[in-house]
Amino acid sequence: MKQTRLSIGILLIVAAGSVLATVGCGNSDFASVGGVVTLDGEPLADATVVFSSPGRPLATARTDPDGEFSMETGGMDGIKPGEYAVTVTAFQKSKRTGATIPKLSIPEKYSKPELSELTAVVVAGRNDDLQLTLQSQ
Repeated sequence: MKQTRLSIGILLIVAAGSVLATVGCGNSDFASVGGVVTLDGEPLADATVVFSSPGRPLATARTDPDGEFSMETGGMDGIKPGEYAVTVTAFQKSKRTGATIPKLSIPEKYSKPELSELTAVVVAGRNDDLQLTLQSQ
């Protein structure tokens, strides 16, 4: 009986280790994608970046105070290689409270895939130097 319990315990430890190793390694089909979003030459903070392509899940990111972003798909770092339409959305903040208000702070065209004209070709490996340059006019 003790040997059976010990065998089951070892089996559970090995299984748990396998799961953790798989989760820790990430998805090898995904490429690392990141870069910087600027508006009129200045970093665009607190913007949402979305990569979309027919038949693929959406990849999203949020820009930091320096306009830098790193894409994720379904909570995993990176996205599958391929061609993507790119949209960027940023909302105004209340000057009084700092809360987000439902009014775009960038031109609306950047928030619509059919109008944004922003695209990206993602290749296997690292794609960490994308420059998404937006103009307010």
